[in-house]
Amino acid sequence: MKKDEVIELLKEQIKELRDDNNRLLDQIDDLIKEVSSLKEALLQK
Repeated sequence: MKKDEVIELLKEQIKELRDDNNRLLDQIDDLIKEVSSLKEALLQK
């Protein structure tokens, strides 16, 4: 495999990992909002 091919492969892997990371961060944000909402509901009882 040529150096340029390895670089392109690594760039693609980095892009996929960043996309995965962004999806996970979005899920974390959603979970934080849900936990906050549940906590607020419990405190109002």
